Amino acid sequence: MTKSSTSKSAVFTKLGLPEFPVILAPLAGVSDHPFRRSCARHGADLTYVEMISATAMLYESKRTFDMLKRHESESILGVQITGKTADEVGRAVEILDKMPFDTIDINMGCPVNKVVKSGCGSGILKDPKRVYETTKAAREATSKPLSVKIRLGWDRSTITWPEVLYAAEQGGAEWITIHGRLRSDDYGVPVNLDAMAELKRKASIPVIGNGNIFSQSDASYMRERAGVDGVMAAAAVPAPVGRGGDDGKGPLAEFYERAHFWWKEIVEGPNTHAQWPTVFAEDDGSETPFGTTFATEWRRWVATYPVPERLCAFPNTRAEGRSASLDRRELDMQLLEHRVK
Repeated sequence: MTKSSTSKSAVFTKLGLPEFPVILAPLAGVSDHPFRRSCARHGADLTYVEMISATAMLYESKRTFDMLKRHESESILGVQITGKTADEVGRAVEILDKMPFDTIDINMGCPVNKVVKSGCGSGILKDPKRVYETTKAAREATSKPLSVKIRLGWDRSTITWPEVLYAAEQGGAEWITIHGRLRSDDYGVPVNLDAMAELKRKASIPVIGNGNIFSQSDASYMRERAGVDGVMAAAAVPAPVGRGGDDGKGPLAEFYERAHFWWKEIVEGPNTHAQWPTVFAEDDGSETPFGTTFATEWRRWVATYPVPERLCAFPNTRAEGRSASLDRRELDMQLLEHRVK
């Protein structure tokens, strides 16, 4: 390992992460602590609570602060913030700095219309000066490891990643996560690995790759093509990729057998339905694992966030596989079986 790569990975070492971390992306409406803990159990090195609005934090929204709960069993946990102005983000990070999070990320890549229209998420990509000011405000508000998550740009006429990368670095970001698409791209557009590789070559901080990571082979391919220092995935968790090189030797050669799909393993795994009531009940407030909150949330989580068929093939994606989503009747039967037991 070169001196440069050692320096770049120092922030991961500080957090207790492996050299090539696999990170669970914050998922709106999904990343509660039972889900995060299940993903960590199946191989996620770092998880985040779902994206938090700086505005909501400053208005002391109860729902927002409920989302920030951390379970005592979570060994490492990050939080992601987005905001309309640098000042707003800075003040929100001051609050988060006093809370039990290990690292803070600024979302500058969310493409959702209602987020962008308020000036948050990828709405910032057209203004590198604001990227710098926002990152700097957050950096001054916390001593915790700070990162930013971006896209390649707004659209094909506004590709701003070089300026945004530089602004984030100068503002004090310790690593950057790049989703390899533009804000204008839908998820059917292939991830631009060539642009990600160029960003990686220009970066002076670690680069986490994001986009179309559905399997171990996807992560390996992104690492090979773009040279990223880790991956962030919303649907699948690969093992630490290519440790020690192709010969399988050396101090980093162990290739952990944890190439599970988070969705597949959690939703279809043999012990999942038996474990989920107990896991959820730990923070449900119910006297039993079958309280109203559990019944509602467990059913919502599985039924309204179904596993896309293309994510269900194992170990490779886009191969044959069956849908892992359960219909409402089957969910009701699962609940009934747990109650009978």
